[in-house]
Amino acid sequence: MISGYYIDTLLNKTPCGLPASVQKFATALAALHFFGSQFRFSTDFYMDQNNELGIRGNGDPFLVSEEWQKIAEKLSDLPTVPKISQGLFFDTSLFEENIQIPGIKYSLNPYDAGIGALVVNFNTVYLKVDKNGTIYSAEEQTPLTPLAKHLGKKLTSGTHRVSIPPDSGFAYAVNCCRQFFSGKVYHSKTGRLACERSAQLVNLFIGTTTT
Repeated sequence: MISGYYIDTLLNKTPCGLPASVQKFATALAALHFFGSQFRFSTDFYMDQNNELGIRGNGDPFLVSEEWQKIAEKLSDLPTVPKISQGLFFDTSLFEENIQIPGIKYSLNPYDAGIGALVVNFNTVYLKVDKNGTIYSAEEQTPLTPLAKHLGKKLTSGTHRVSIPPDSGFAYAVNCCRQFFSGKVYHSKTGRLACERSAQLVNLFIGTTTT
């Protein structure tokens, strides 16, 4: 176990395990050293002069569906946010595009999911496929996006948690944002989508996940 900055060595010679489980100790120690125990990832929300809602991703890995629902409710309650904004724009510039990490290859396994500045549900989808091939979201709180439907076409009947392809993580996040915000602070049919930042931004709030 990890206690502060020290690791108590626990030996169990019999079972075999994947090296990744051991590497987590080094990762946790590095995070504590560089970020500190009080560090929390944040996601920033802005409104520009055109009444478009901006979202700046800062790498929070715990932006799950339940957190997005809370964010949508908080935004809709802010007096400075119009009931229906004119569009959404996204800033994911904190992370380089298509980050290549040595030793990692893409697969549908959820533990192979990629990272990014703006990630939803750990860059995975949880799907249910019935015997007729109909695809559903296996989580009531998570919308079924076009990308999720596409991934579900490759699956057999049953429930599956699969990772989002490396080049599709941002698209999945955008589609989920549209669904979570639709009818609260954004109209999914008429609202504009963009990836650029406007010159004049008003900071609404900085959100941190509770995990």
